[in-house]
Amino acid sequence: MADPVDEPSAYEIMQKYRDEEKAYCLESERGIEFLNKLCSDLGYSEQRFLHGSPLELFLQDNSGACEALIEWITTFMEKNKEWKEALTFDDEDDHMDSIERDRKAQYERE
Repeated sequence: MADPVDEPSAYEIMQKYRDEEKAYCLESERGIEFLNKLCSDLGYSEQRFLHGSPLELFLQDNSGACEALIEWITTFMEKNKEWKEALTFDDEDDHMDSIERDRKAQYERE
């Protein structure tokens, strides 16, 4: 096990995760899609928000709310080892496995 001093911080993990997911802009549906992916990668159900739900519409109109949720998740991740591990890709294969799971989940919803 790595020395805790050598472990990346939650902020470093989230920034790398956002970079890998190309989550630079969270406006409109992009923010919701990213939050869905983030929550799925954290181990929550791969079901999507209900289309047209008040929450979905609120998040779609308020990219700052998406940022605030990501900030909260990042802050909480400092205390949650499972979340840190869930968002840390050890290599390209882990990242590709995550992409494949997302594609499969999308196909199953359609």
